[in-house]
Amino acid sequence: MKKLKETQACEYSEKYFLSEVGPGGAVYHQAFKYIPKDIDGPFLDIGSGRGEMAVCLARAGKKAYGIDYSPAAISLSQEILRAEKKSVQTKAYFQLADCTNLPFKNKTFQCLFLLDVVEHLTPKQLKLTLKEANRVLKRQGVLIIHTNNKYFEKMAKFFIAASYSGLKVFLRIRKTLRQAASRLYDYLHINYLTGTELCHYLEESGFNSKVEYVKPTKKGEIQKFIPYNERWKKYIFYNIAWFFLNTPLIKFMSPTFWIIARKR
Repeated sequence: MKKLKETQACEYSEKYFLSEVGPGGAVYHQAFKYIPKDIDGPFLDIGSGRGEMAVCLARAGKKAYGIDYSPAAISLSQEILRAEKKSVQTKAYFQLADCTNLPFKNKTFQCLFLLDVVEHLTPKQLKLTLKEANRVLKRQGVLIIHTNNKYFEKMAKFFIAASYSGLKVFLRIRKTLRQAASRLYDYLHINYLTGTELCHYLEESGFNSKVEYVKPTKKGEIQKFIPYNERWKKYIFYNIAWFFLNTPLIKFMSPTFWIIARKR
């Protein structure tokens, strides 16, 4: 599908949230290791999807909120929460809301999450979201972000387009790159950024930030980011990607990255 200029809540259906490429998976598990030891909550997951992050925090005895602007996401989250123990249900809360206008008072939270949300926001929406994040965070509060790497997305799509279109990719580069989407919901990703670009946004919004680029533990893991079927194409691209992932050029070939930002 053609990429959207701005995503709408109706694009995020129950089918999207229950799909393998929807939010969730291992990302929210990984997010726990980035929570600083001095942070005890309350927590807010912005773009909470199925609600796993807030529920897991509640299981650990932490007060956690999740907001999403998709009614399907909130419905699924509440369904998951109803299956939990009463002690968990009293710690987790879900609310339909827009990330550019958070329905919370100033300095409410110690820690916020933006997990696989940035790539779904326009530059204007991202600026408003980060401004709101700063507003609702307490002094020295933390914002934990996970998103796709713009460099990897561009290079990966070029390799895919070149492997299927040959030299034609240079004649109609925009069209062939647009057709090289490798994931079902790729059209919902409207704003890929580099780590440097996102840190700049955070700096303007009153945060100090640090980037950590993600390196797959083995070549086979690259498959979930670039799912080639042909063995020879897989062999060539995965070896090239693996080489760069083991050099200082990892910032260009890392599929995703994390940012840990502290409110100044």
